[in-house]
Amino acid sequence: MLTIHDQIDQLTREIRDVVLTDAERAAAHATLTLLSAEQAKLDAAFDADLAAYAPPD
Repeated sequence: MLTIHDQIDQLTREIRDVVLTDAERAAAHATLTLLSAEQAKLDAAFDADLAAYAPPD
């Protein structure tokens, strides 16, 4: 099973290295945008959880 990070890496490589039609490239960019937003949301939630357990200053 691919993680979101793996999917982002794979799509980035495909966009960079594979000859795609305009429609395929647009679809790949749209998917990449959605995955990046989802990853950012997960990162923010993780950071918030981590901060909740941080020792006091």
